[in-house]
Amino acid sequence: MGTRPSAANTPGAPFARIVAVAISEVIDCVVAMNDKVGDEAARKFSASFYRAIGSGFSVRDAFEHGRVAIDLDDLGGVHVPELFTRPGVNAEDMYLVRSP
Repeated sequence: MGTRPSAANTPGAPFARIVAVAISEVIDCVVAMNDKVGDEAARKFSASFYRAIGSGFSVRDAFEHGRVAIDLDDLGGVHVPELFTRPGVNAEDMYLVRSP
């Protein structure tokens, strides 16, 4: 994920991103949009993300599935979704559903 932004040093960041940064101080993983996203792109991202979560993928991998779904359908905004994690949490090690 690179450098972790803070709500205090993200000038011009959309409100959703600022809130996501603040929430990620206490919640393990937060997905937010850093800009406007079209309805179809939002649906594709969400469907793919939650399908991957339900199939036992890590939060990081599910997030990437969502971004790929936007990209494959050429809907634009592949870089709009962002994943934030609480300090010390690795989204690659976070699973909401374990595969049998």
